[in-house]
Amino acid sequence: MSLVFLCSTLNVKAQNLFNQDFTYYNVLENYFNSKSTVVNQFDYISNHEDAPASVTAGVFSWNKNGNTSPAFLIKNTPFAGNPTFLKFQMRVRFLPPENLAATSSGSSFLCIGDGTNGTWTYKNANAGAVPRPVESFARVDFLYKVLPEGVSFRAGGSTTWFSGWQDITMFCNKTDYPVSYVGPDNVATTVNGFYSDLWIGTTKVRANIRPEVGPSAVDLKKFKIVFPAALQNMKIEIDYIKVWDESVLIDAKGKS
Repeated sequence: MSLVFLCSTLNVKAQNLFNQDFTYYNVLENYFNSKSTVVNQFDYISNHEDAPASVTAGVFSWNKNGNTSPAFLIKNTPFAGNPTFLKFQMRVRFLPPENLAATSSGSSFLCIGDGTNGTWTYKNANAGAVPRPVESFARVDFLYKVLPEGVSFRAGGSTTWFSGWQDITMFCNKTDYPVSYVGPDNVATTVNGFYSDLWIGTTKVRANIRPEVGPSAVDLKKFKIVFPAALQNMKIEIDYIKVWDESVLIDAKGKS
């Protein structure tokens, strides 16, 4: 019995699914009420009294005042197709006040998944809630501290502190085989099947993060970003959010 490998070049869709850089309008509702290109529409952007939202000079922001209102973005309309390898990127900056506690809430998060429990729609009063593991393929927690001022992006237990504008990039591999990709550092790397990688800027801060429920059956079709009511005063700025379907169409197969 011999093992023959049929080698082929990996083909990737590289299809842009979502691309919003907040440069077209200063009116918030234009970004989620189907007034601009639908493919780049959110399903909802919160704008509560104690967490007002605005767009100025191409930058989206919330100014959280106190701890009574959550702030959240929801993309609940599924992406086109059924991506099996998703690249998610957003640029974000956190500006905490001087009186913020040394360490603040760790329950603020970015979540990529399928939103099966209904809290991924603004019509649900708990839209700012943390998704369950069964509906989350990848999740990144945001932690904050002031001395020194900064923010940590945590996934799977890693804690690395950053300050200023940061590019968050997630590579989510829903296939059952390793997939190679070119990272933000322009170097080829690999993520295992049913795992994800987290990059901050050009640094891979966490590799091969396993979903809490895995091998994950969760689809890569929605995302949700939440800063809960319990989070203390904070200005949160987002410059762009981009999502690509980079699903592998042809992979190296083995045959015995």
